[in-house]
Amino acid sequence: MQGGKNRTAMNNLYRYKIPLKAPLHGMREGFLLELHGGWGEIAPLPGFSRETLEECEAELRRIWPQIETADSKLPAVRWGLECARKPWPPHPFRKPLSALLWEGPVPKGYRAAKLKLKNLPIHEAIRKIREILGPYELRLDCNRAWNLSQALEFASHFTKDDFAYLEEPLQSMDELKEFSRLTRFPLAADETVGSSPWERISTLKTAIVKPMILGQIPKLPEEIDLVVSGVYETGIGTLHNSQIATKRALGLDTYRYLMRDVLKTPLRIEEGHLVWDGPFEIDQTALRQVTFNV
Repeated sequence: MQGGKNRTAMNNLYRYKIPLKAPLHGMREGFLLELHGGWGEIAPLPGFSRETLEECEAELRRIWPQIETADSKLPAVRWGLECARKPWPPHPFRKPLSALLWEGPVPKGYRAAKLKLKNLPIHEAIRKIREILGPYELRLDCNRAWNLSQALEFASHFTKDDFAYLEEPLQSMDELKEFSRLTRFPLAADETVGSSPWERISTLKTAIVKPMILGQIPKLPEEIDLVVSGVYETGIGTLHNSQIATKRALGLDTYRYLMRDVLKTPLRIEEGHLVWDGPFEIDQTALRQVTFNV
Protein backbone atom coordinates (compact mmCIF):
# COMPACT_ATOMS: atom_id res chain seq x y z
CA MET A 1 0.00 0.00 0.00
CA GLN A 2 1.56 3.26 -1.11
CA GLY A 3 0.76 6.92 -0.59
CA GLY A 4 -1.98 6.12 1.91
CA LYS A 5 -3.87 4.12 -0.71
CA ASN A 6 -4.72 0.48 -1.01
CA ARG A 7 -4.62 -1.46 -4.30
CA THR A 8 -7.29 -0.40 -6.79
CA ALA A 9 -8.32 2.95 -8.25
CA MET A 10 -11.93 2.42 -7.15
CA ASN A 11 -11.37 1.08 -3.65
CA ASN A 12 -8.91 3.04 -1.51
CA LEU A 13 -7.91 3.16 2.12
CA TYR A 14 -6.36 6.24 3.73
CA ARG A 15 -5.06 6.57 7.27
CA TYR A 16 -5.47 10.09 8.63
CA LYS A 17 -4.13 12.09 11.56
CA ILE A 18 -5.74 15.46 12.37
CA PRO A 19 -4.87 17.73 15.34
CA LEU A 20 -7.61 18.67 17.80
CA LYS A 21 -8.39 22.18 19.04
CA ALA A 22 -8.26 23.27 22.68
CA PRO A 23 -9.36 22.32 25.26
CA LEU A 24 -8.72 18.88 23.78
CA HIS A 25 -5.20 17.68 23.16
CA GLY A 26 -3.42 15.40 20.74
CA MET A 27 -4.55 14.01 17.41
CA ARG A 28 -7.64 12.30 16.04
CA GLU A 29 -6.67 9.24 14.01
CA GLY A 30 -8.60 6.87 11.82
CA PHE A 31 -9.14 5.48 8.34
CA LEU A 32 -11.11 6.85 5.41
CA LEU A 33 -12.47 4.13 3.16
CA GLU A 34 -13.48 4.73 -0.46
CA LEU A 35 -15.58 2.10 -2.21
CA HIS A 36 -16.51 2.97 -5.80
CA GLY A 37 -16.89 6.64 -4.93
CA GLY A 38 -18.70 6.04 -1.64
CA TRP A 39 -16.88 7.00 1.55
CA GLY A 40 -16.92 5.75 5.12
CA GLU A 41 -14.87 6.46 8.22
CA ILE A 42 -13.31 3.97 10.62
CA ALA A 43 -12.12 5.73 13.76
CA PRO A 44 -12.48 3.96 17.12
CA LEU A 45 -12.22 6.36 20.05
CA PRO A 46 -9.48 5.43 22.56
CA GLY A 47 -10.90 4.75 26.00
CA PHE A 48 -14.43 4.23 24.68
CA SER A 49 -14.31 1.80 21.75
CA ARG A 50 -13.80 -1.92 22.35
CA GLU A 51 -11.32 -2.14 19.48
CA THR A 52 -8.09 -0.26 18.73
CA LEU A 53 -7.05 1.42 15.50
CA GLU A 54 -4.37 -1.26 15.05
CA GLU A 55 -6.98 -4.01 15.33
CA CYS A 56 -9.09 -2.21 12.72
CA GLU A 57 -6.10 -2.04 10.37
CA ALA A 58 -5.43 -5.77 10.79
CA GLU A 59 -9.09 -6.51 10.06
CA LEU A 60 -9.11 -4.28 6.99
CA ARG A 61 -6.01 -6.01 5.63
CA ARG A 62 -7.63 -9.40 6.20
CA ILE A 63 -10.92 -8.60 4.45
CA TRP A 64 -9.54 -6.35 1.71
CA PRO A 65 -9.83 -8.94 -1.12
CA GLN A 66 -13.60 -9.06 -0.39
CA ILE A 67 -13.94 -5.46 0.83
CA GLU A 68 -17.05 -4.70 -1.23
CA THR A 69 -19.11 -7.48 0.37
CA ALA A 70 -17.22 -8.31 3.57
CA ASP A 71 -18.56 -7.82 7.07
CA SER A 72 -16.68 -7.34 10.33
CA LYS A 73 -17.25 -8.03 14.01
CA LEU A 74 -15.37 -4.84 14.93
CA PRO A 75 -17.99 -2.06 15.39
CA ALA A 76 -15.93 0.77 13.84
CA VAL A 77 -15.06 -1.31 10.77
CA ARG A 78 -18.65 -2.49 10.42
CA TRP A 79 -19.97 1.08 10.57
CA GLY A 80 -17.36 2.36 8.12
CA LEU A 81 -18.25 -0.37 5.64
CA GLU A 82 -21.96 0.35 5.94
CA CYS A 83 -21.43 4.07 5.37
CA ALA A 84 -19.12 3.58 2.37
CA ARG A 85 -21.86 1.57 0.68
CA LYS A 86 -24.52 4.28 1.17
CA PRO A 87 -25.38 7.09 -1.25
CA TRP A 88 -24.46 10.59 -0.15
CA PRO A 89 -27.14 13.05 0.99
CA PRO A 90 -28.38 14.75 -2.17
CA HIS A 91 -29.48 18.03 -0.62
CA PRO A 92 -28.00 20.71 1.63
CA PHE A 93 -29.31 20.77 5.20
CA ARG A 94 -29.45 22.77 8.41
CA LYS A 95 -30.06 20.75 11.58
CA PRO A 96 -30.12 21.75 15.26
CA LEU A 97 -27.15 20.81 17.43
CA SER A 98 -26.55 20.29 21.11
CA ALA A 99 -23.62 22.39 22.35
CA LEU A 100 -20.80 20.51 24.05
CA LEU A 101 -19.97 22.68 27.05
CA TRP A 102 -16.61 22.99 28.80
CA GLU A 103 -16.88 26.40 30.42
CA GLY A 104 -19.14 29.42 30.20
CA PRO A 105 -22.75 29.91 29.12
CA VAL A 106 -24.61 28.12 26.34
CA PRO A 107 -23.61 29.75 23.02
CA LYS A 108 -26.16 31.81 21.11
CA GLY A 109 -28.53 29.90 18.85
CA TYR A 110 -28.33 26.50 20.55
CA ARG A 111 -31.60 24.99 21.72
CA ALA A 112 -29.81 22.16 23.56
CA ALA A 113 -26.56 21.82 25.49
CA LYS A 114 -24.60 18.97 27.07
CA LEU A 115 -22.49 19.33 30.20
CA LYS A 116 -20.12 16.58 31.32
CA LEU A 117 -20.07 16.08 35.09
CA LYS A 118 -17.73 13.09 35.44
CA ASN A 119 -14.70 14.95 36.78
CA LEU A 120 -16.60 17.42 38.94
CA PRO A 121 -17.25 17.06 42.68
CA ILE A 122 -20.98 16.97 43.40
CA HIS A 123 -21.03 20.50 44.87
CA GLU A 124 -19.21 21.85 41.79
CA ALA A 125 -21.59 20.07 39.43
CA ILE A 126 -24.56 21.59 41.27
CA ARG A 127 -23.02 25.09 41.07
CA LYS A 128 -22.28 24.84 37.36
CA ILE A 129 -25.75 23.58 36.50
CA ARG A 130 -27.43 26.34 38.48
CA GLU A 131 -25.38 28.89 36.53
CA ILE A 132 -26.54 27.65 33.13
CA LEU A 133 -30.16 26.59 33.71
CA GLY A 134 -32.22 28.33 31.07
CA PRO A 135 -34.79 28.07 28.27
CA TYR A 136 -33.10 25.22 26.43
CA GLU A 137 -32.74 21.47 26.70
CA LEU A 138 -29.96 20.75 29.18
CA ARG A 139 -28.34 17.31 28.94
CA LEU A 140 -26.16 16.14 31.84
CA ASP A 141 -23.60 13.38 31.28
CA CYS A 142 -22.10 11.63 34.31
CA ASN A 143 -20.24 8.76 32.58
CA ARG A 144 -21.17 6.43 35.48
CA ALA A 145 -19.10 8.47 37.93
CA TRP A 146 -21.40 8.41 40.99
CA ASN A 147 -22.57 5.94 43.58
CA LEU A 148 -26.21 5.93 44.68
CA SER A 149 -25.74 8.23 47.68
CA GLN A 150 -23.91 10.79 45.54
CA ALA A 151 -26.58 10.65 42.84
CA LEU A 152 -29.33 11.13 45.41
CA GLU A 153 -27.47 14.06 46.97
CA PHE A 154 -27.25 15.65 43.53
CA ALA A 155 -30.93 15.01 42.85
CA SER A 156 -31.99 16.68 46.11
CA HIS A 157 -30.94 20.06 44.66
CA PHE A 158 -33.07 19.85 41.51
CA THR A 159 -36.48 18.87 40.18
CA LYS A 160 -37.07 16.37 37.39
CA ASP A 161 -38.08 19.23 35.08
CA ASP A 162 -34.82 21.17 35.43
CA PHE A 163 -33.04 19.27 32.64
CA ALA A 164 -33.79 17.00 29.70
CA TYR A 165 -32.07 13.97 31.17
CA LEU A 166 -29.31 12.66 33.40
CA GLU A 167 -27.08 10.39 31.34
CA GLU A 168 -25.55 7.28 32.94
CA PRO A 169 -25.23 8.56 36.52
CA LEU A 170 -24.48 5.10 37.98
CA GLN A 171 -22.56 1.97 37.00
CA SER A 172 -24.78 -0.57 38.70
CA MET A 173 -28.02 -1.42 36.92
CA ASP A 174 -29.70 -2.17 40.26
CA GLU A 175 -28.68 1.23 41.63
CA LEU A 176 -29.80 2.93 38.43
CA LYS A 177 -33.25 1.35 38.78
CA GLU A 178 -33.40 2.39 42.44
CA PHE A 179 -32.39 5.98 41.58
CA SER A 180 -35.07 6.06 38.90
CA ARG A 181 -37.70 4.75 41.33
CA LEU A 182 -36.78 7.20 44.11
CA THR A 183 -36.37 10.39 42.08
CA ARG A 184 -38.43 9.86 38.89
CA PHE A 185 -35.72 11.88 37.12
CA PRO A 186 -35.53 11.49 33.33
CA LEU A 187 -32.59 9.24 32.43
CA ALA A 188 -30.58 8.54 29.30
CA ALA A 189 -28.56 5.47 28.38
CA ASP A 190 -25.25 5.61 26.52
CA GLU A 191 -22.71 3.00 27.62
CA THR A 192 -25.52 0.61 28.56
CA VAL A 193 -27.34 0.81 25.20
CA GLY A 194 -27.60 -2.70 23.86
CA SER A 195 -27.06 -4.39 27.21
CA SER A 196 -30.12 -6.01 28.74
CA PRO A 197 -32.24 -4.83 30.48
CA TRP A 198 -31.34 -1.18 29.98
CA GLU A 199 -34.61 -0.35 28.24
CA ARG A 200 -36.63 -1.44 31.30
CA ILE A 201 -35.57 1.47 33.50
CA SER A 202 -38.89 3.14 34.26
CA THR A 203 -37.85 6.77 33.68
CA LEU A 204 -35.56 6.13 30.73
CA LYS A 205 -36.39 8.76 28.11
CA THR A 206 -33.45 8.79 25.70
CA ALA A 207 -30.80 6.56 24.12
CA ILE A 208 -27.49 8.19 23.20
CA VAL A 209 -26.10 6.33 20.19
CA LYS A 210 -22.55 6.73 18.94
CA PRO A 211 -22.58 4.73 15.68
CA MET A 212 -18.77 4.54 15.53
CA ILE A 213 -18.71 2.79 18.91
CA LEU A 214 -21.81 0.60 18.54
CA GLY A 215 -21.26 -0.20 14.86
CA GLN A 216 -24.97 0.17 14.13
CA ILE A 217 -28.18 2.01 14.99
CA PRO A 218 -30.07 -0.22 17.43
CA LYS A 219 -33.81 -0.68 17.25
CA LEU A 220 -35.35 1.33 20.09
CA PRO A 221 -38.71 1.08 21.82
CA GLU A 222 -41.13 3.69 20.49
CA GLU A 223 -41.19 5.62 23.76
CA ILE A 224 -37.39 6.11 23.77
CA ASP A 225 -35.98 9.11 21.88
CA LEU A 226 -32.77 8.77 19.88
CA VAL A 227 -29.88 11.23 20.17
CA VAL A 228 -27.10 10.64 17.64
CA SER A 229 -23.69 11.54 19.03
CA GLY A 230 -20.29 11.89 17.36
CA VAL A 231 -16.81 10.90 18.49
CA TYR A 232 -14.78 13.64 16.76
CA GLU A 233 -15.18 12.23 13.25
CA THR A 234 -14.15 14.09 10.11
CA GLY A 235 -16.77 15.60 7.85
CA ILE A 236 -17.22 12.20 6.21
CA GLY A 237 -18.29 10.47 9.42
CA THR A 238 -20.20 13.52 10.63
CA LEU A 239 -22.17 13.72 7.37
CA HIS A 240 -23.23 10.11 7.73
CA ASN A 241 -24.24 10.63 11.36
CA SER A 242 -26.26 13.70 10.44
CA GLN A 243 -28.46 11.66 8.11
CA ILE A 244 -29.78 9.34 10.84
CA ALA A 245 -33.44 10.16 11.48
CA THR A 246 -34.02 11.71 14.91
CA LYS A 247 -36.34 14.27 16.47
CA ARG A 248 -33.75 15.49 18.98
CA ALA A 249 -30.90 17.96 18.46
CA LEU A 250 -27.79 16.18 17.17
CA GLY A 251 -24.82 15.52 19.45
CA LEU A 252 -22.36 16.30 16.66
CA ASP A 253 -20.83 19.47 18.10
CA THR A 254 -17.61 17.43 18.37
CA TYR A 255 -16.97 18.25 14.69
CA ARG A 256 -15.81 21.77 15.57
CA TYR A 257 -12.80 20.44 17.48
CA LEU A 258 -11.01 19.11 14.37
CA MET A 259 -8.50 21.58 12.97
CA ARG A 260 -8.75 20.20 9.42
CA ASP A 261 -11.24 18.38 7.22
CA VAL A 262 -11.13 16.60 3.87
CA LEU A 263 -14.42 17.83 2.39
CA LYS A 264 -14.20 20.42 -0.37
CA THR A 265 -17.40 21.90 1.07
CA PRO A 266 -16.94 21.37 4.82
CA LEU A 267 -19.77 21.33 7.27
CA ARG A 268 -20.04 24.43 9.44
CA ILE A 269 -21.62 25.23 12.77
CA GLU A 270 -23.79 28.31 12.63
CA GLU A 271 -25.88 29.64 15.55
CA GLY A 272 -26.52 26.22 17.05
CA HIS A 273 -27.03 24.37 13.77
CA LEU A 274 -24.98 21.96 11.70
CA VAL A 275 -25.05 23.32 8.15
CA TRP A 276 -23.94 21.73 4.90
CA ASP A 277 -24.28 23.43 1.51
CA GLY A 278 -23.15 20.48 -0.64
CA PRO A 279 -22.30 19.00 -3.03
CA PHE A 280 -20.18 16.13 -1.73
CA GLU A 281 -16.60 16.20 -2.98
CA ILE A 282 -13.27 15.29 -1.40
CA ASP A 283 -10.59 17.98 -1.26
CA GLN A 284 -7.70 15.99 -2.69
CA THR A 285 -5.07 18.48 -1.48
CA ALA A 286 -6.40 18.32 2.08
CA LEU A 287 -6.62 14.53 1.85
CA ARG A 288 -2.93 14.31 0.92
CA GLN A 289 -1.99 16.64 3.77
CA VAL A 290 -3.65 14.64 6.55
CA THR A 291 -3.08 11.07 5.33
CA PHE A 292 0.02 8.89 5.20
CA ASN A 293 1.12 5.44 4.18
CA VAL A 294 -0.92 2.55 5.51
